[in-house]
This record gives sequence, C-alpha cells and structure tokens, in this order.
Amino acid sequence: MTEQLPLVVARRSPPSLQDFVVGSNAAALDALRSERGALFLTGPAGVGKSHLLRARARARPGALCLSGLSLAETPQVLDGAEAASWLGIDDVDCLGGKDEAATALLRVIDARNATGLPIVISSRHEPAALADLLRDLRTRLTQCALYRLRPLDEQALRDWLRLRAEQRGLALADAAVDWMLRHLRRDPGALEVALERLDIAALAAKRGRVSAPFARSVLGGAL
Repeated sequence: MTEQLPLVVARRSPPSLQDFVVGSNAAALDALRSERGALFLTGPAGVGKSHLLRARARARPGALCLSGLSLAETPQVLDGAEAASWLGIDDVDCLGGKDEAATALLRVIDARNATGLPIVISSRHEPAALADLLRDLRTRLTQCALYRLRPLDEQALRDWLRLRAEQRGLALADAAVDWMLRHLRRDPGALEVALERLDIAALAAKRGRVSAPFARSVLGGAL
C-alpha cells in the first residue's frame, strides 16, 4: 500500500489596507480611503498598486475591481460597472491599442463622474505617457487626481516583510531578514513569493521560526 504524503498548503491572508506598509505613500492611502471621485495611482512594479485596489474592493460592499488585461480581452466585464459602489481598474496600460475596451472604460468613467461614484485606476506610467491609449481616454485620465506611489525604504521594507511573515504564523530571525534583503529581489511582490515558499517548507518541517540557514536552504535557488 502506497503511503500518502500530507498535503501542505501555504497560509496566505487576503490583501487589506491595514497590512499595507505606508512608507512615503500616506497621501495616496488617505485619498483611497476617502473615496474622492476619480483617482489615478502610478508607480513601478512592486509598490503595491494591485494590493491597494484589491484591498479597497474587499472592504467595500458592492465594489468591483478589474484587471486591465481582462478588460482588454473582454470589454463586457464592465457591464454594470457604472453603478458599482466602488470601481478599481488595475494596469490600465493593457488597454493600449484596444480601442473597444478603452471606449467602454471612457463611458464608465464619464458615468461615474456624473454621479460622483469613486473610481481608482492604476498604471506603471502616468496618463500623459500612455501614448498607445485612445486619446479621449488618455485625456480623461489626466483629469484624475494623480498619486505617485514610491518604493519602500529599507526600514519600511523590513517592517513589511516581518508583518507579512507574522500573518502567516512565521517568525523571521533578524539574520533571515538580512539574508532575504541581501540576496532576493527587493520588492514586495518577489518577497511575497519567497514568503510563500518559506511558509510551505516551514509547515512541512513543523517549525514556526525561520533562521538564516533555513531561509538559504529553501530560497537559495531563487538567487
């Protein structure tokens, strides 16, 4: 009889505004919480744009959060979006050259502006730099309140790493944090993937504290 190995599942908490390490992005977070009409979040990969949009949508009954990629492929996902209590559109960059989807989003933005319902749009680039986007949509995006998200500094990144580890039930030794920030990509997206790998390995090894040697043994291949 073949022995069955136990299934090990990583512990991942859903995104929330409370677990977003603010750093120098307090103004953007305040605007997101206040629901001030149309907002545009911009910044490089890994600064938390997707996290903020998904977290805000989770906290608001009747909210809708869509990826730009899904909208580009299927503009019909916007059906009914005019009346959603809150609307987030992530990675609007994906609508470059997708005029049908861009036109659909333009109509939704105009409808929500007319009724005062909040909409938050994100992109790696500022609206004026989205040259491939439908011109009328690009113009409308330039009228949104613009917030530039900045990468976390050293201390904020350490705080975030410890917080996300604690939410998984992991205690990271100081040396483990040092090793991860020295050898891995220093952005929350990449570090979240590393934490998930550590979580699975720690569950399998039945340990809650992660030392530097343990982190190196699990993540050394990620260098």
